[in-house]
Amino acid sequence: GLSSWRSPEGGYYIWSYLEDVLAVLNALELEKVTLLGHSMGGAIAGLFASLFPAMVDKLVLLDCVGPLATEPEAAPAQMLRALQQPQSLRASYRNYYPGFDEAVQARAAKGLSFAAATILGKRGIARDDSGYYWAMDPRLSMANMMSLSETQVAAFLQAIVSPGLLIAAPG
Repeated sequence: GLSSWRSPEGGYYIWSYLEDVLAVLNALELEKVTLLGHSMGGAIAGLFASLFPAMVDKLVLLDCVGPLATEPEAAPAQMLRALQQPQSLRASYRNYYPGFDEAVQARAAKGLSFAAATILGKRGIARDDSGYYWAMDPRLSMANMMSLSETQVAAFLQAIVSPGLLIAAPG
């Protein structure tokens, strides 16, 4: 929640992050690295490791095995939702909650334990006169234009050759 946001014309598509990782490694002249990624960062790290195996020495994934998959028949609806969402998003959009715990519960309802969401909330929840809100770019919760299918995700995962460690939080 405290990171800088991408520019208005920049998106949060997983493919953009792959370009970012490659650009950083090239700029730093790093030939081989250990990648650590949590959640979406884990999906990015896994995809990167599958595409650039010579550059990834080890892979550590936290609460993520690969990118989210979409059934092929759901792709048109997902693309439509992704195209429509920016039109309805106001620059000052915030989803307010009456209290810290309610904001944490909203995040937990997306698949985290309440305890894990509380840890994230200590850094990522802000408050103003209207209530509590997650201090992240609201574009992060928008639909991706296109997702991979399960078969495509499996192909990327099978292409990973570096040793890996998966750490999954309990329930």
